[in-house]
Amino acid sequence: MNLKVLVGASLLLILAGCFGGNSGTAETSPEGFHYYATEDFRMLIPDEWDILTPAHFSSSVPANTLVAFRSNIKGEKFTANVVAVRNNLPEEISSRDYAQAVFRKFSTEIVGFKEIEIKEDSIRVAGQDRASLFIFAEGRETPTGDVKRFIQRSGVNGKQAFIVLGAFLANESEEVTEKIRKMVESFEIK
Repeated sequence: MNLKVLVGASLLLILAGCFGGNSGTAETSPEGFHYYATEDFRMLIPDEWDILTPAHFSSSVPANTLVAFRSNIKGEKFTANVVAVRNNLPEEISSRDYAQAVFRKFSTEIVGFKEIEIKEDSIRVAGQDRASLFIFAEGRETPTGDVKRFIQRSGVNGKQAFIVLGAFLANESEEVTEKIRKMVESFEIK
């Protein structure tokens, strides 16, 4: 499958908003957060956020979506959320090259795309740090849509690529912004 199609499908969910929940695994974590872990990844999530697994998803959610986390403070138009997706790749690619491809695609699909913070980063993959990108940007999914902000990281393990992407309205509270940033920055691929 084409890398552009996989990246595009991953972005569709985050632009649409998000969906109730179950619980993650217990480990030592910062106050107000706990670790959510699967066989593929682990990350911090706020204690009060909803966890949505594929059993909760509607048919419009792409099949590559592993989990979605939704703020407990529901918005009238959009609720802050974070999703983790997995894409199968036709061949191995470095985490850095994949992150760059995701960034290029994302920056062309968002109307009025504006970089807030783009920096070289590393992501933990199979116990090792791999070069990647940290992306914090804003824009609209349609010319008349609300301005949203997005925080994203990605990494590759073999022929499997993972993206964690947070989305929230540009006028969201600093508290929610920091929670999403912490979630995305804590993402590790097993």
